Amino acid sequence: MAIDPHSALEGRGLTLGYTQGGRRKEILQDLHFQLLTGEFTCLLGPNGVGKSSLVKSILGELLPWKGDMLLHGKALQSLDIQERAKRIAVVLAQSVYPGYMTVGQLVALGRTPYLSWGGKLQEEDRKKVHQAMEDTRISHLKDERLNELSDGQRQKAMIARALAQDGAVLVLDEPTAHLDLVNRLEIMYLLREITRTLWRRPIDFGS
Repeated sequence: MAIDPHSALEGRGLTLGYTQGGRRKEILQDLHFQLLTGEFTCLLGPNGVGKSSLVKSILGELLPWKGDMLLHGKALQSLDIQERAKRIAVVLAQSVYPGYMTVGQLVALGRTPYLSWGGKLQEEDRKKVHQAMEDTRISHLKDERLNELSDGQRQKAMIARALAQDGAVLVLDEPTAHLDLVNRLEIMYLLREITRTLWRRPIDFGS
């Protein structure tokens, strides 16, 4: 089957659920979806319908009972942890902010999957970190401590860290939770702008 170069993530006939007390609890059944490069997709719905289960499945934390989760035509289960980290970046709803870490240091953590055992950033890594801060408009905060930032600024720093991973898919779990209305709007506009400017072209993972 030919791979659609514009397809970033695809679910085919997914059935997801949990096993609790020896009993299987099905959450989602026969789910089909496709996320395309350059699209900003929001998942909406009331509590308990399976949003978190789907996110966990995308991140590889919850294996489907049936069906396939494909990342550019390749089954997620076939990718090791490092390869998955290179291709999927995530910003969780509840983030940990080490108070004395600077914005620049946090964003640089996004390059971890690409580093050798020594953990030293190379020139290409530094370029990615710089570009991620430029794209989120926080370059002027590079040397600021995370505990000195506003909630909105910290969330931008977390998004920049994810962008520095340079993946094909960026997953955000409630990215505007705990933010006031102004910051919620600013973050959503920022994400839409990032989608339009950074993911317009098809992703080529090679062989």
